[in-house]
Amino acid sequence: MKKNFLRFIGTAFCSAILAGVLTYNAFAVENDISVKIDDKLVEFTDVKPVIENDRTFVPFRAIFEQMNADVSWNEDERRITAVRDDITVRFTIGKQEVSITENDETTTKVIDAAPFIQNSRTYVPIRFASEALGACVDWDSDTRTVLIVDVDKLMTEYENKFTNIDNYISLISSEKNTGLDGTFNLLMQYKTAMGNIPVSVQGTLTGNKNNVSTEISGTAFADTETIKSAIIQNEGENAINSEVESILSNISNTSYQAMINNADNKLYLSGSAFTPIGLEYGTWAAISLDSFGNNFVNIGSSDNFADYISNSAQSLVLNTNPNNTISTVKNYLDNAKKLYGDKSFTVSEDGIVSLSQSNGSNNYNLALKYDENNKLFDAVLTGTSVNNGITSKITLHETTSSCDFSLSMTGAKKLDINFTLSAQKSDSSKTPAYIPNGDVIDVKLN
Repeated sequence: MKKNFLRFIGTAFCSAILAGVLTYNAFAVENDISVKIDDKLVEFTDVKPVIENDRTFVPFRAIFEQMNADVSWNEDERRITAVRDDITVRFTIGKQEVSITENDETTTKVIDAAPFIQNSRTYVPIRFASEALGACVDWDSDTRTVLIVDVDKLMTEYENKFTNIDNYISLISSEKNTGLDGTFNLLMQYKTAMGNIPVSVQGTLTGNKNNVSTEISGTAFADTETIKSAIIQNEGENAINSEVESILSNISNTSYQAMINNADNKLYLSGSAFTPIGLEYGTWAAISLDSFGNNFVNIGSSDNFADYISNSAQSLVLNTNPNNTISTVKNYLDNAKKLYGDKSFTVSEDGIVSLSQSNGSNNYNLALKYDENNKLFDAVLTGTSVNNGITSKITLHETTSSCDFSLSMTGAKKLDINFTLSAQKSDSSKTPAYIPNGDVIDVKLN
């Protein structure tokens, strides 16, 4: 359960100490470190945890077996393997590459501390080793204790409590690639010292999406006469020189690319249509969607909601309650079930199943329609958020065959945006890109 998802519940993120978690003075003695798993002290019989290069290492069998993993050692390959349920983790002595296989899918991660052998015992970095098996890890500096909670083990009582949201995930996105074909409209109010300059762009779109990214491209047509009139009104006719005429000509009929990365929660734009906001040709503008940090916009990044809350729980801070860490995790999971579990949904007289959430200036509603076979076929997400003076509104309407999306961001000092998209969905064999190919410039709307 290692998917990366947007954190739309009120998550207690890891403290900054986790960047160098379990670190301490390199001259500390090895007997000075304790380890607790699920509030129980781990007994180390012959060898103890050690600190090397400001990282805490433990004898690998002591930790993996405590977490009910089957462990093995391959002398020829100098490789450690730990298997638990559908997760297999492989470390190699002296190497920072770690292989993780889950549900028959293998990924390789680079860690900042390689396993080693000392006094005929094999040591692994405890934080990564534990997190690879789905645990939350923290450090209690007062008692020099590594705190571990086996989150995956706790998840068994929550995995079937989010049927409605799981159905929503299956409808809007999955690992399966989906083709898109449709149209869009984009209206930007570019705010200058002399006055506003409206940039209206309409166009076609084709592309693909999955639970990682949405990538579209097409032809864009800008209303250059309106832009020209605004410039004249704000700065006079003399402002329309050859350079301005060239820019207007270039954006009147052009191509574009756009991308939404679910991992970093950013909208990426590229193309000469965006020249009026200072974007050079071949460069990408990145607009953060963090004002929607607490919503369902990118819930499609997950296979199911239990995966999401498990991943989030692995980032909880445990050292504020070091003697009862299980309760810290269970309280978080219970709160997630209370807010987003099936019992939090209501059913209207016309059969619409809905969930509404309000947190200060953030308000969201998810409305689901099921057919006579209890299969979800229509879902509408609406949301409003106010952050740093910017009011953001979103609507996402998905059916089994179509997708309609609208986003408005108003009240910023430099730029207001209104964007709508309408597309038909189809099966696709193409995987969308999720990282722009080229230079990226972050655009701050305030």
